[in-house]
Amino acid sequence: MSTPGSDNGFWMWVKVAHILAIRDIQRKYTRSLFGPLWFALTPGLLLVVYWAVFGMALGIKWSAPDGRVIPYLPAFYSGLSLYLYLADLIPGSLRVFHSQRTFVQRSAIPIWTIWMGLWLKSSYQFAVYVLMLLVILFVYGFLSPATAAMVFILAVLMALIIGGFSLFLATIGPFFPDIENIVPPLMRALFYSAPITFPLTLIPGHFQHWLYYNPITGMVLIMRKAALYGQFTSLTLYLAYAGGGALMWLLAIFLYNRMKQVIADVV
Repeated sequence: MSTPGSDNGFWMWVKVAHILAIRDIQRKYTRSLFGPLWFALTPGLLLVVYWAVFGMALGIKWSAPDGRVIPYLPAFYSGLSLYLYLADLIPGSLRVFHSQRTFVQRSAIPIWTIWMGLWLKSSYQFAVYVLMLLVILFVYGFLSPATAAMVFILAVLMALIIGGFSLFLATIGPFFPDIENIVPPLMRALFYSAPITFPLTLIPGHFQHWLYYNPITGMVLIMRKAALYGQFTSLTLYLAYAGGGALMWLLAIFLYNRMKQVIADVV
């Protein structure tokens, strides 16, 4: 079996992964009345619920560096769009080989193609979330060509960084099935401990640094600053995520090379 990027037919297998992603989307919504529209309806419903509770009932708002008050919807959704991507991809990565055991055990395609199909499917959903974010920014008057470009670039970078972690989880998932039971409550804890539903300034200053131990915090702040203020955040934060993402890709590919022959036996 081949390794991502190691064989001459790499791009052919990427096309196969794309086909698997599209088929997965079609299969998921084939019996649904609204079909793929649920890509937008699901985050839309969440947006309404959290806006009603935190934005309307609790009156939570963000403040721009120049003192302007930022409405709840664009500030909240700039973080929610990223979390929804993680919430779909991370649990799915852990069980992707087990859920596709027939392909893993009997198909001649490289098994990393199965994982890439999942990554592409989640990334296509993320693209819809980002498009919705741009629409919300336009409605509230925050959208400019520069802002749209920054949001797009950051979305691509984050998808690439998260992709390495996804491959790592897909590789170890068959060997540690109990992790699947830990991830849902862990993801919920990460959601509420990151400044997604609330501004970071709402937390007392001496406690704010603790939130940075949540890996989602930095990504949310990066995306929000680009979307709402049209600014890139600190270079240090970018380098930290880029370096961490590169190391994760190296570790994931190394583990995959070591374990790919055994995965079929375990699942």
